[in-house]
Formats: sequence, structure tokens, C-alpha cells
Amino acid sequence: MKDIIVRKKYTVSSKYESKLYINDNCEVMLFLRGDVRFSVNGRNYAPEPGDMLLFGSGEIHSMAVNPGKPFERIYVYFDKKFFQLFSDSSYDLLSPFNLEEGSSKSNDLAARFVSAHGLDGKMADMFELYQSDSPDAAVRMVARMLDILVNVNLAHREQRLDNGEEDEEFTDSDKIHEILRYIVNNLDEKFTLDSLSSRFFISKYYLCHEFKRVVGVSCLEYIRQKRVQEAGKRLMGGEAVNDAWLNLGFTDYLSFYRSFKKVTGVSPNEYADSERARSAIPGGGEPQQSEGS
Repeated sequence: MKDIIVRKKYTVSSKYESKLYINDNCEVMLFLRGDVRFSVNGRNYAPEPGDMLLFGSGEIHSMAVNPGKPFERIYVYFDKKFFQLFSDSSYDLLSPFNLEEGSSKSNDLAARFVSAHGLDGKMADMFELYQSDSPDAAVRMVARMLDILVNVNLAHREQRLDNGEEDEEFTDSDKIHEILRYIVNNLDEKFTLDSLSSRFFISKYYLCHEFKRVVGVSCLEYIRQKRVQEAGKRLMGGEAVNDAWLNLGFTDYLSFYRSFKKVTGVSPNEYADSERARSAIPGGGEPQQSEGS
């Protein structure tokens, strides 16, 4: 089914690995075991077995895996646009996945909330359904996915109440989260460390040091990732390659080309062509992103 992709992965790294992912849509991951650290737009997590991680559309997340220890997880990658159809003005089904840059809401659901809502079993059921060749499997997967999302919503709300959290921004590193939001909303600007430090009345040293500590990557690397991510969306929407880089603050086409290929693994033209080809095929195809965490 094109709207839902389910995988169960077991890997063991022979060396320390750190990888960066960009999600086009949304992802739910049930963490089974391993020694892994995640950083998601300034929020850092070291999940325990049974925890669940939620990745929203457009979120960049990095994953650092320590060697020699099995890393096992089940993840479901789903089409945000399709499941957003089940929301209305009084209920946002995908609320836990719509985290604003710098939001205090968590990408992590603790195991006790996951278990209380039977989400571990529901994820296992989803994996079995995905492998099924039953004629009603696709319909049952949609029903199961809706069940998962409703219970993720409930668990997410209960965890926040249990933690005494309210809908407010971070109190720690407020300045960095303010900068994150500014960058995301102004990707067409010609950012430099000097211009950002001047705008936010902080030193370049503080900006570099604190940004890397909070976000997990350097400020300039974060800007590059966000610009490439936005360029990919625009190319998918039919925007010309030249317009994409000119409108996103890149100094020249060569720097755009190198950045785009480093992040996505393909050139901008190859990416645009693959999206056009995929959209012409009934049923589409699997997402352009790196396949799951």
C-alpha cells in the first residue's frame, strides 16, 4: 500500500555510526533494543526498550548508533496528507507529529504510555498486515493505522499531563530555538554567522557552541539541510531547478548542486525526474527519503 510502509529492522554496526535523515512524511518508530541517540530539531533522546519515537513531516533527525550492540526497531512510514483527511477543526489526528521548530512537545513516548495504550502490540500487528497477501489487508492497514494514531494522540497527551507540561516553549536555550524558527521562516535570506549573531545579539562563539550542543549539528550545516529539504519539496511541486536554488539563498548553482547531492544522494535534476516519473506510475512508489531510521 503506497500510503503506508512498514519495516522491522535488526542491525549491528561494526563501528560508530552517525546518520542524518530527512522525512518527507511522518514516521512512527517502536524502539525494541539498542544503544542509540537521536536528535530531532533541537530535541535529544536516548530511547529505552519499548519507547516510541514520532517523526513529523519536514523534520530532520540524526541518529548515532554505538557499535557492537544490536539495534532493533519497527517503524511505520505513512502519508501525512492521506491521514490528515481524518482530522477536522475540533480534532487533529496528527497533532503529535506537527511539532513547531523549538516546540516543548516531545518526539518520544515513554514505554509505560506506549504499553498502556497497547501500541507495541498494534505495531506488531501492523507489520504482520503489511506482509499479508490477503485482499483486505490494505483496508485493514488503514484501520489499524488510524487506531495507532488515535492512541498515539492519547498517550502523547497523557505523558505531557503527567510531566506537568503545558503548551509553552522551551525555557532552556530559548535563544537557540528562536534562531531555529527564524531560519525555517526565512530560508531565502543570505545567512552568515555574523548576520545571525548580530540579529540575535549574541557572540559568534555562543552561537556556534550552543547551536551545536542543542541541535546536534552546526548552524551552517542545519541551514544547508533545511534549504535542501525545502528545495526537494519545491522540485516535487514542479518548480524549476534554477528557481529552487535562486529562491533559497544559495550563492550559486554549484554550491546548491553539491549540497543537494550530499543530502539526497542524487542531483537536483535526477531528483526532479524521479519524482515526475514516480507520479506518472499508478500507485506511486516508496518515499524518496532514506528508508526509515
